[in-house]
Amino acid sequence: MGDPAIESLGPFWETVVNNCNVGREHKKSFIPFKLEGEILGYIHPRFWERIKRFEKIFFHDPGDLRIGTGNGWITLHPTCNSTGERTRQIDTILRLLENEKNITDWRNELCPVVTRFDGHRYFSIERAALPFFGIKCYGLHMNGFVRMNGKDFLWISRRSKKKKSFAGIMDNMVVAGQTPGGNCKEKLIQKALAKANIPVHMAQKAVSCGHVSYEQCNGLKMKRDVIYCYDLELPPDFLPFNNDGDIEDFKLVSLADVAKLVCTPGQYKLNSALVVMDFLFRHGHIHPLQAGYIRLHESLHSGDNH
Repeated sequence: MGDPAIESLGPFWETVVNNCNVGREHKKSFIPFKLEGEILGYIHPRFWERIKRFEKIFFHDPGDLRIGTGNGWITLHPTCNSTGERTRQIDTILRLLENEKNITDWRNELCPVVTRFDGHRYFSIERAALPFFGIKCYGLHMNGFVRMNGKDFLWISRRSKKKKSFAGIMDNMVVAGQTPGGNCKEKLIQKALAKANIPVHMAQKAVSCGHVSYEQCNGLKMKRDVIYCYDLELPPDFLPFNNDGDIEDFKLVSLADVAKLVCTPGQYKLNSALVVMDFLFRHGHIHPLQAGYIRLHESLHSGDNH
């Protein structure tokens, strides 16, 4: 049976799934961003108004009304015909937009632009700009769990109050961005040490166990994120410690208490809550006899699953 403390699945919808995927109904108002025949992302018309002045880089192709592509798409100028040149020219424009406050939370981190995790890299772009272009972003999350007296407990973290986003709220034990095409396990081992002081020999035992995805339209931004999930069973006497300043502290909590946290608005980072939900499903704490089981499970993959 499922965990008796998780009586209703409704709060997972109301607090987590709906908010992670907020505004999806507005996706049709965004303009596709295409290159070499592939859709790389989606751009809001108001953001297009801010970048169309850079006509040597971006231009709007109206499409062909005769074959039903009359809404058109945004693409790059043909002179931007190499990965390096595209990256260089777009980065110059983005830095100008950042100075104008049209792009916020600059990370100074270039991310490859792909249509799938193992796909061709078209160019690279500053991480803070990804949602303004509706470009897919990938991440890694690890559930660190402990089994005691036949019950599962999760280690969760409180984000540093100095973080630029979601400061001071609860999060998963290990969370990191992931470069498309990169080695996920190597990155996880590196971040497990930095985030929670998990030694290499322990982190190597982490098990890949799927992914979650979501799609969110918020103002001028569209987030299209895929998160790869890992589980690591830790010994009861292990005590995590943060090494990079991103985390205030850790708590070992029962799954019932984690479920309450993720369903309490403003208490848990939203996309991380999807990963917790996935853990609850996979470890049998949500049961098929609970109303809405299948629909809620399907909702964990609401985004672009490539």
